[in-house]
Amino acid sequence: MILKIIVALLVFMVVVVVHEFGHFIFAKRAKIKVNEFAVGMGPKIIGKQKGDTLYSIRALPLGGFCAMEGEDEESTDKRAFCNASPGNKFKILVAGAFVNILIAMILFSVVAITGIPTMKVDGTIKDTPAASKNILKGDEILAVNGKKLDNFNDFKAEVAKVEKGEKLNISIKRDGSVINKKVPVDVKGSSKIIGIVPGVKKSVTNIVHGPKMTWDMTKIIFKNLGGLFTGSIRASDLSGPVGIVKAVGSASSNGLISFFSIAAFISLNIGIFNLLPFPALDGGRIVFVLLEKLKIRVPQKLETGLNVAGFGLLILLLIFVTYHDIHRIIGS
Repeated sequence: MILKIIVALLVFMVVVVVHEFGHFIFAKRAKIKVNEFAVGMGPKIIGKQKGDTLYSIRALPLGGFCAMEGEDEESTDKRAFCNASPGNKFKILVAGAFVNILIAMILFSVVAITGIPTMKVDGTIKDTPAASKNILKGDEILAVNGKKLDNFNDFKAEVAKVEKGEKLNISIKRDGSVINKKVPVDVKGSSKIIGIVPGVKKSVTNIVHGPKMTWDMTKIIFKNLGGLFTGSIRASDLSGPVGIVKAVGSASSNGLISFFSIAAFISLNIGIFNLLPFPALDGGRIVFVLLEKLKIRVPQKLETGLNVAGFGLLILLLIFVTYHDIHRIIGS
């Protein structure tokens, strides 16, 4: 268990550090002064000054940061972030999410090389709807609710649309005949479980599926975010650091490919979440940059105050989801 926690913390830290490294690289390219680039948080363990930048390793493996001059306050330094052009500010702010999404795409490409799910059923999971409806190994999924499907990701997308109490009308091909089966879906929060294990096609050429897998996962993330506003997903269904530790721990037990998949998903989530137009997130800062581009200059003190308030709300959200993560683990 301790090893799983360590692995999960390292994955989370690497994903966050990669995000901050994106900011760092683009800040350096734009000749913005970076005061410190840190791996980890909390008290400094070691540090090395190189030019204007302190490179440090800190005690807590909970991410990292890229501290730019004038990022949250006024500065007279010409190289300060607050004195940069809107174009350079935009590139620096977007860079973190861009690197996260790029890493996710690379990891998904690695996963794709090891095997792409096919529409052939390799089996079903015990005590799931698919098993109860006698879906068998060798069956081929043709359509869901009359909609023809091209790949297993399309099938998962249809499953994700199901609301509690609804059934899927799955058309399958078995021994040359087409059979229709009405299969319920277990809905547990944001999880939709049907229990079909797909067959796998292995090929190096599968690498081209990496970008598509990234796009499919992006659509699922935005669908879940939309569900928070429509009420189909509750805030208590979200997962925080504790839930991430549990997911990474489970994935690491299921092999390297499962581990890569969850790491890619976490990286993609962090990239997209940071682009949301909310104060304290990169997306919120981008809004202020766009206003500046439109010659609407928000006072630095007001921007800083909104970012501090936004950060406080994010901390409260973190506490809320962590409480529910722990409650789910204890109750399971």
